[in-house]
Amino acid sequence: MIYFSAAKQGKDVLLAWATAMEKDNTGFEVQVSEDGLSFRRLGFVGTQNGNTVLRQEYRYTDRENGKHGTRYYRLKQVDTDGGFEYFTTKAVSFGQVSGYSLKAYPNPFESEVSLELQADQPGRLNVQVLDAMGKVVYTKQYAVEQGLSLEQITLGQSLPKGIYFVRTEMNGTASNFKLLKK
Repeated sequence: MIYFSAAKQGKDVLLAWATAMEKDNTGFEVQVSEDGLSFRRLGFVGTQNGNTVLRQEYRYTDRENGKHGTRYYRLKQVDTDGGFEYFTTKAVSFGQVSGYSLKAYPNPFESEVSLELQADQPGRLNVQVLDAMGKVVYTKQYAVEQGLSLEQITLGQSLPKGIYFVRTEMNGTASNFKLLKK
């Protein structure tokens, strides 16, 4: 193993590593832990060439919703005969949250709005979009994990240009903001 890195990219984590050589390699099990002790399988990346003396580079993106606190990543390299070896653990911090916070973008929007939600506990997010007259033009409920989640609202091209009001509620906490349709 030449290197193993874990880098936060928005709500995802990009894992990258390289080998100097490989002998009888099947691939790499990507593992994750919330406490740094109990690891579970996140995914598997097969070898590019199980027997080589040339450098091989690999990537894996952790796209799980609900990341929070610190997540720990490690690689389990698996041989063709079932033997394995663990490689160094990397930590990525997502911070702690209180209640929930929401970011909406782009604003102004054309037809779709992304909601980036940071929640301290799982729950159901109720979303209502109202026009300037108070008429509900969109309503939906989302199941949300603890931590960071990303949801899409598709309002469509046919919605008239103007100001819209968004009401959200989750676990008894409400939030309101404006969106501009261009």
